[in-house]
Amino acid sequence: MKFLFLMLIAMAWVNENQATSDGCHDRYGKTRCEYYQHIGWCRKLSSIKRNCRNTCVCLGGVSKVIDCRKSAWGCCNDKKTKKQDAIGLNCPDCADDSRFKVLCDRFAKECAGSAPIVKSMRKYCPKTCNICVKDKTDVPVESIAP
Repeated sequence: MKFLFLMLIAMAWVNENQATSDGCHDRYGKTRCEYYQHIGWCRKLSSIKRNCRNTCVCLGGVSKVIDCRKSAWGCCNDKKTKKQDAIGLNCPDCADDSRFKVLCDRFAKECAGSAPIVKSMRKYCPKTCNICVKDKTDVPVESIAP
């Protein structure tokens, strides 16, 4: 019985981690590859693109971020959702990226200036840095074209 159980687990693991016939496979696993795609590594690192082929290439992971930025109204605060209008009525509520909670809490006072941490804080902790749209009628100053 124990042997049968171990065989079933092994077969499930092989099926889950087996490359598909079209070469679309995430060697690093779906969750890890989705994280890499979210932070932009699919576009920047060929090793990530190769080892997260399903997320970065086959599912269009590289183009997801680019499409949002090239849309008529740009991206919402989450940097993933396309704005459907100038105000962003369709955008989700502003929130810090939960994966960076420790960063947001630890460096909350580092949202301005020229320190290297500022760019990361503004990217992953928009609520902490107070750079989000306050409500659907309040457009942040930095989003208004000169």
